[in-house]
Amino acid sequence: ELHLVGTPELLPRRRGRFELNGLSDVTFVDFPTGWGVRTAVDQAFAAAGVARRVPIEVADVGTLLQLVRAGLGVALLPRSLLGNDDTLQVRRLASPMTWRVVMALPEGRPIRAAANAFADLVTEPRSNP
Repeated sequence: ELHLVGTPELLPRRRGRFELNGLSDVTFVDFPTGWGVRTAVDQAFAAAGVARRVPIEVADVGTLLQLVRAGLGVALLPRSLLGNDDTLQVRRLASPMTWRVVMALPEGRPIRAAANAFADLVTEPRSNP
């Protein structure tokens, strides 16, 4: 599930969950067009009939988070990418935005440590924070 992530100064001031149409005036930092998360977000905004500003695109999670921390925009990200970062605030969307991650492994081979670590990285518990 994706969450709205940003500094307190850039996140809309109201509490509670956010509708996409309430984010039309917000500046976003995002991944390049064609990336999985970006595609899911673009499709959700298009379906809601909402245009969004994405003046900064980066192809690296660490850089994206640095730009959001610097106040250059907000992002829609899975909570798992934030780790223990307490400098950013996280808000939920009124309509949860999700996408499917699929991992293919060769049949008949044991799952290696790297594959398990990757699966842990890209999945997150389905809890309500």
